[in-house]
Amino acid sequence: MLAKYRLFGLAVPLALLGILAASCAVFWSLVAQWTTRRRWLAMSDWADVNRLALRKGDEASVPDALKSLGWEPAKALLSLSDSDTTIVQVEAAALPGKATQGQRTRWNLLIRNAGSSWPIVGLRPAVHINSILDYLPPGSVQAMAPGERFVLYASQTTAGRTLARSSARALLPPDVGMMLAGESLVLDFSTRPFDPLELQRMDALAKQLVAHLQASAARGRN
Repeated sequence: MLAKYRLFGLAVPLALLGILAASCAVFWSLVAQWTTRRRWLAMSDWADVNRLALRKGDEASVPDALKSLGWEPAKALLSLSDSDTTIVQVEAAALPGKATQGQRTRWNLLIRNAGSSWPIVGLRPAVHINSILDYLPPGSVQAMAPGERFVLYASQTTAGRTLARSSARALLPPDVGMMLAGESLVLDFSTRPFDPLELQRMDALAKQLVAHLQASAARGRN
């Protein structure tokens, strides 16, 4: 009988310790969600609303549109994608002379089907020291029209003039770069945070640009 009372006496504090441990686990889980995992949860919610597949780490991959340009970043850190759009954060080796040897840089890029085919042409923000255009093979593009907000680069004069006549420069914020290559539109928003608010802005901007560029390409063919 005495042994039963002893076991009962031990069961109560053990049960209390178990409840305390479970409470602590729930508390730290909630803290992690609202601190270290808050960005990931917000990104996950935004991806669900916009029907995008969210991948990170080894599950994320470098878009084929970047590989086709001869530039293959070291790795993709985070990506969101659907049938015609990929938003990706990639890490790449710094260009010679742009940073200390061995240093890597991060790029925030949106790649969307442009709806028409273009030779390589782009708008580089005048305020940017680095640009994704710097990763193209030397001599593949040339500066055509330096301006206060953007410098126009193109591999073909005709395509450069078509882009210059379009509304792209008026639509682009001064800190966002743009490149067209084949059927891909690439927006470089690396100076901005990679968060749902900026992703929504870049997605809306890409839609506007594609519509205007399709109209400009059609006028150029006529």
